[in-house]
Amino acid sequence: VDEIAHRINMDPLDFRRKNHVQKGDWDPMEGEVVDGVWHSKRHFRSCGLPQCLEQGIAAIGWNEPFERGDGKPLRRGRGMATAMQGSGVASFELGGASIKLNEDGSFNVMTGATDIGQGSDTILAQIAAEALGVGMDKIIMHSVDTDSSVFDYGSYASSTTYISGGGVKVAAERVRQQILDVASDMLDCAPEDMVIIDGVISTPRGPSNLTVAHIANETLYGKHRQQIMAKGDFWTDDSPAPFFAQFIEVEIDMETGQVRVTKAVNALDLGKAINPALASGQVEGAVAMALGYALSEEVKFDENGHVRNPGFVDYKVMSTLDMPKMTTILVEDTEYTGPFGAKSAGEVPTNCMAPAVANAIYNAVGVRIRDLPITPEKILRALDELKQ
Repeated sequence: VDEIAHRINMDPLDFRRKNHVQKGDWDPMEGEVVDGVWHSKRHFRSCGLPQCLEQGIAAIGWNEPFERGDGKPLRRGRGMATAMQGSGVASFELGGASIKLNEDGSFNVMTGATDIGQGSDTILAQIAAEALGVGMDKIIMHSVDTDSSVFDYGSYASSTTYISGGGVKVAAERVRQQILDVASDMLDCAPEDMVIIDGVISTPRGPSNLTVAHIANETLYGKHRQQIMAKGDFWTDDSPAPFFAQFIEVEIDMETGQVRVTKAVNALDLGKAINPALASGQVEGAVAMALGYALSEEVKFDENGHVRNPGFVDYKVMSTLDMPKMTTILVEDTEYTGPFGAKSAGEVPTNCMAPAVANAIYNAVGVRIRDLPITPEKILRALDELKQ
């Protein structure tokens, strides 16, 4: 994108602003032909990319002068990139949960989603608690026991919050309805006129003396005997896009070709941030992975197809010592098809580091590297060719 902008003498940031998708657009890359006519299948109901750009610009001081190091051994440059992804695989995935009310007013939430460190157990518990109207302390998570959990396609494709979370929300809403149906008879009030707030049943007259625990006891030992529980599934032919904008600053040693990313501003539109701390961690973890992809990680083979660098001595993975100073910004543009307005967050932040680094190197020293990883040898070779 930067190269196109430079060829037409246009600022790369202005070029992106002029051409990126907007809320209400239809995806030109995602379509099908029906009766000989092409139709887009993906509607951008939410798009916080303009806010990501503006907040990222302000955070890094994009339009402010900075010390470039011209004529010095260490040169500095800035680069940026934008990206979008999806939330699950449209028309393909299925996620769900089953929820059971216990006699003490707690809930067993059983899901097939796998927490692989991204915090999905916490997110799904939050979604269940919000839909049920109770505190997080009332949610007991049971995940990935295939003997008892509902089916789930797995933790991949940025799908857990959107797909599995959607199933949890459906199940929780069905359980809540069952609770309110019983409370309706006990309080002589229509279910649609009641809500559950902090585990207490409230009517238009205000909070009642009934709690979710009272309803549980009534259904198990009183005259309204039943086991309150429900299953929820979520499937959709949609895959709403999260948007990401990244602004970085690099430092290049002109004698060795070594590149160091010194600053990174990460701005993510994720719909509603159900858990901002976990979402920020997802972004920064993704940026750490992307840094290795951009600058160091490469599997090398010999002429017989054997891996030449099978260990972490020769295969460089970035550590905390290699991380830039990071600023992470969460932009909330509600995605109404997702649970409480959420869409995905995990993968899209991996997409911008490599192009942003390449753009920053060009900004600093005027050479364009087009293959990854961008190693010191490639930079020195390009600088030599530039001199010739």
